[in-house]
Amino acid sequence: MFTEIATLNGGTQLVRTSTIIRFHPSFGSFEPADASVIDYDDQRLYSADSLEAIVEKIGGERPLAGLTTPNDLPLYVDASKVIDIAMPIPGNHHPRARSIIRLSPGGRSQLRETTNQARREIERALNLVDAKVG
Repeated sequence: MFTEIATLNGGTQLVRTSTIIRFHPSFGSFEPADASVIDYDDQRLYSADSLEAIVEKIGGERPLAGLTTPNDLPLYVDASKVIDIAMPIPGNHHPRARSIIRLSPGGRSQLRETTNQARREIERALNLVDAKVG
């Protein structure tokens, strides 16, 4: 299945839903303001769609885990793409990060959630999809 994503230039782009790894609001001076950032298959897309719209578009197809970045922004990840959950390394990660997840293909996300909180949310998302299939 493909998901139609609104682009910042007023157009659309079709992205294969199963390749989406994570998405979050843009932040910082290095990203477009008021955009959603979608990482998929080693690519990045800046979208005019809100996070809620993206959740609505792909939430029925993929096991989305709702998490939080160290700077308190929402982060959604495809729970089936999480490889591991680790503790942050002081001085190497954001001071407010309480866990780090590694995603496939490639990528890491720092989280405000503890390793146990992140695990519970990821397992919840996976169990919701399993319940739909089973």
